Amino acid sequence: MKRSRVFIGPMEVANVAKSISVALRTQKIDAEFVTYSISLHPFDYKSEKVLFFYEKSPLFGLNRILKYYYLIRNILRYNTFIFLSPESLLPKNKDLPLLKFLKKRMIFIFTGCAERDTSFQLNDPDFICNRCEDKNWQQMFLCHEIDKKRKRVEKFEMYSNYIISQPDSAAYLKEKVPIWFYVIAEPPPEKDYVSKFNKDRIVISHLPSNPLVKQTDIIVPVLKRIGIEYNVEIIIKDGIWSRENILSVLDKTHILVDALGLGYAVLAVEAMSRGCIVMNSFNEWFRVNTPEAPVFRTTAKTLYTDIVSLLNNQNIMKEYSRRSIEYYKNYHTPEVVGKFYKDKLDLH
Repeated sequence: MKRSRVFIGPMEVANVAKSISVALRTQKIDAEFVTYSISLHPFDYKSEKVLFFYEKSPLFGLNRILKYYYLIRNILRYNTFIFLSPESLLPKNKDLPLLKFLKKRMIFIFTGCAERDTSFQLNDPDFICNRCEDKNWQQMFLCHEIDKKRKRVEKFEMYSNYIISQPDSAAYLKEKVPIWFYVIAEPPPEKDYVSKFNKDRIVISHLPSNPLVKQTDIIVPVLKRIGIEYNVEIIIKDGIWSRENILSVLDKTHILVDALGLGYAVLAVEAMSRGCIVMNSFNEWFRVNTPEAPVFRTTAKTLYTDIVSLLNNQNIMKEYSRRSIEYYKNYHTPEVVGKFYKDKLDLH
């Protein structure tokens, strides 16, 4: 049986590409996260293999030649390609027919907005698409050109062996049943994270990657009110922070108000691994697929009272903290998710 040689990239979203490469290597799979030097992530996620491109004119035009050079190199090196939608190796995904002709295995990961059905939950006011304020993202991700969005998803489905996605981003698939998208977080330093709940002052954090999407405008006034009425420390991320800064804040955080309108993702898993209580919308369709997840479900209407109920019950907070750590170990470590994807994607 031919061993899998796996390309992951070239785009990075929330450390997904790198973490999957690390996870697959725990299962003895030859996997590499490969990105372009012009695609490095603004949130300081670490790269593994970086392919050089010119960033300034007049040499910028040479990148077109480099794209094809790297395409040939990658075709010779890998037999399996895991792409983070909507990018692949060539602009407009022109490499997909060639990769299929050469019998390369292809997997697309749908990470969210680029594929999400904007009408997935029209009756839920908290749903991400019903309150999104990021006009640039809406244009970039074809949110007002649904036919184009649907056709792009259908194109990826046609060329893919597998799709990794969650239901809201898989609604436009016609035939393929998506593999559940499990995110991964590297284990934090070993310490007793539950013991931080013995301290008198609770730390509540909100660390949005994109405030216009995570409904920060609703969350922040509630947190400020809590900060006035209770003996708590409120930490709100503003702008771009280093990964080290975010993880150090999670180390001391008791309650992470993650986002409204979404299920949990990488930041929430990093928080769980450190014994934080994660609060977000955690809608029914997400909960059905992750029934053991110790996420504290909240809404825009109940966020204030939900936080107050936690602050008034230290035992419940400690229980959520213990369950969060256990859940992380059972479902989101590199080893656990690496085995899951190895089996589901039939890698060898």
